[in-house]
Amino acid sequence: MAEKYWQLIDAHGGALHVFKTFPVVIGRSDECDVKLADDSISNLHLQVNQNGKSLLLYDLDSSNGTLVDGKRIKTVKITPVLGEEKVPLQIADMHFTLFYGTEKAAAGKKVVAQQAEAQPDAGEQWYYSHGGQQIGPVSSAQMFDAVDQGALQPTDDVWRPDIPGGLKAFEVAGLFTGAPGAAEDAAVVINDPLNRERATCPFCWHRFAPEDVLYIASHSDLLGDPVLGSDEPQRFLPSRFTPEGLALDAGGMICPDMACPRCHLRLPAALLNMPPLFMSIVGAPSSGKSYLLASMSWKLRTTLPELFSMRYTDVDATTNHWLNDYEEKLFLQADENAWQTIAKTEMLIQNNLYRQIRLNGMNVFLPLPCMFTLQAEQGKLEGIDETNAQRTLIFYDNAGEHFQPGADSSINPGTRHLIHAEGLLFLFDPTKDPRFRRVVHSADLQLQRKDLVQRQDVLLVEMVGRIRKYLGLKADVKYAKPIIVAISKADVLRELVQLDESPWVWNAATQTYALNMSKIAEISFIARSFMLQHAPEVVRAAESFSNHVVYLPNSALGHSPSSVAGGKGLAVRPADVKPQWAEVPVLYFLARLGLIPSIRQDDPAALHPARCEREGQTWRVHVTEADAALDVPVYYSGHTLLCPTTRRRFRVPQLTTEATTL
Repeated sequence: MAEKYWQLIDAHGGALHVFKTFPVVIGRSDECDVKLADDSISNLHLQVNQNGKSLLLYDLDSSNGTLVDGKRIKTVKITPVLGEEKVPLQIADMHFTLFYGTEKAAAGKKVVAQQAEAQPDAGEQWYYSHGGQQIGPVSSAQMFDAVDQGALQPTDDVWRPDIPGGLKAFEVAGLFTGAPGAAEDAAVVINDPLNRERATCPFCWHRFAPEDVLYIASHSDLLGDPVLGSDEPQRFLPSRFTPEGLALDAGGMICPDMACPRCHLRLPAALLNMPPLFMSIVGAPSSGKSYLLASMSWKLRTTLPELFSMRYTDVDATTNHWLNDYEEKLFLQADENAWQTIAKTEMLIQNNLYRQIRLNGMNVFLPLPCMFTLQAEQGKLEGIDETNAQRTLIFYDNAGEHFQPGADSSINPGTRHLIHAEGLLFLFDPTKDPRFRRVVHSADLQLQRKDLVQRQDVLLVEMVGRIRKYLGLKADVKYAKPIIVAISKADVLRELVQLDESPWVWNAATQTYALNMSKIAEISFIARSFMLQHAPEVVRAAESFSNHVVYLPNSALGHSPSSVAGGKGLAVRPADVKPQWAEVPVLYFLARLGLIPSIRQDDPAALHPARCEREGQTWRVHVTEADAALDVPVYYSGHTLLCPTTRRRFRVPQLTTEATTL
């Protein structure tokens, strides 16, 4: 049976976009996945996400609005009821149809981001990169001359000030097929979602069609790459193949390894077959990001397959070697009582976490993320779209200094994965905040070191600023994706929050485990309450940026590290490592995307009849008439929460739009 997909149908009756990977942003900006060149469309107009077979539509506070079936919406969930579904969609002044069914062929013209005449024009200024050198500005006529002289190759990067983003020379229509003047209707096609599925490089975030991927030469004589250096094998666009379809290099050797057309770094094969799912972790220096990544990954290796029938494996044997080393130190030591430590992630060091390349004439440092394949086991989970649940999960471990103001630059673009991330995880370290130090009762050595005190809201504000800048978000426009404030080292906060209970439960109706969103909401609200009391600027910064902020305490180790005699820092013994809720942030994001089951399950007993009044994006809750009102964000709707002052349980009213709640 042919697969069914949600599709955006244009006025000609053809599929303008087939929704296979998520999220999808629609708007007038070149950064959008689907660009609509109409003045009525906002730069970032509409975001489309998925929950199982349902579509979740978020209007991004557009100027002219979005209408579904004639009704203006902010958020809406659309579920196919019959075998096929057709829903009228109006985006500002443009009319479309959302269609659920087998894939339609494209009808009408391609989506064209910019028109560019391939003729000499005194006003044009082109630039290109060839042999590691940047050339320009040059005219169109000089571009044709460079092609004739062999100084400009089809896979070279070209760009123009009025055409943002990187292009390949072969994408300039007419440049390799005719002389100047032969292509009067030439067009540069960017983000072509009609005819080609596009992949995203996890290193430089360049989007490209899989057929444009480069191969890495295998012959020992084919050394010297203009981007990666003289010691690296050459990257090339193959023209010869074996009968089995394997690429051959100029020396006749089979080349199994592939590389990004822009940065030339090696790409795992799974990335071209399984859409990426980016997750960004942001935090202050020494806040525990590396320890959390190690514990998170280790726990996911067992939790996902055993509880949620989801395979979680390394994309290959080499990509994750640095994270595997972290895991081995904490969990796979022959002597469990031998002291172990994970080195602090440093900036701009060509080690396991960064790679220096030469791009457009500049030396650029790019991050080397860790990558995993996610694959739902066939027929194991009811209500999960198994086609969508085949993803490449990508984590980044940036040095905390990367998020300091001024650290982002063209030679150090290592945090630009933020704009591609499906999930943003801001790691807040309570041991660095003097206000938490005054209220916790713990012998943790990190609470005694004065050199570890640091203001962390500045990093959060810097992260928000970078995302707004790169996405073109106005100051009054909210971010459409959820943010998790992950409160690390929660073992020192035992008096404020308890993490002994697992956040998943057995769902008897489906005979599967499911992530309990009620438990997530309860813990999140408790954590938000003490964050408001001791670090209110972090809460305000996060919630002024996104309408969906979740607060999840975690402990990567489950206990305080120790100071080893003769050592320069803190260390742990693997026998003592017992992570708590380290994997929960990832599970939450996966549940939000419909990749693992979720459920709401709480204890209805002992509920206090609170009075709740809706005010915009906030519920004003009076647990008792004698107490001051609680301000509860609207995304807690439908959940049972614990009042931080009276310790009484109360339920927040349910909203009809599921997309706005936890």
